[in-house]
Amino acid sequence: MLADYLIELMTYSWQLVSEPVDLIVPVPLHRSRWAQRGFNQAEVLARGLANRLSVAFADPLVRSKRTKPQFGLAKSDRRSNVRAAFNLKRGQQEAICGKIVLVVDDVVATGSTIEECARILRQKGAKQVWGLVIARA
Repeated sequence: MLADYLIELMTYSWQLVSEPVDLIVPVPLHRSRWAQRGFNQAEVLARGLANRLSVAFADPLVRSKRTKPQFGLAKSDRRSNVRAAFNLKRGQQEAICGKIVLVVDDVVATGSTIEECARILRQKGAKQVWGLVIARA
């Protein structure tokens, strides 16, 4: 399966960085996008990576605002598109408080999506937030 290969590449890449993390978190999809696809590709990668690295997996974020696809938007439009698009799910603050978190997504162009997820996680108590993607657009 392609996901297994991509997870292996991400595992190898993260081991090169060799920074310890407490928690691996996927970038969430909006529920309407999840309904279209039937899965969240970032979650598949994050779960596999967490398993390979023997690190806890959590899904504390929710995409509360339906956004336009980032592909094709200018850098400034990408930032405003995802601004305030994510929130922490109820009861999840304890899961991230004081933790070093690795946010996983499939593709990055400007980093706006991961930056917004990191902003929310830090605001809600994460000690440090890293990002890891499989490809750059």
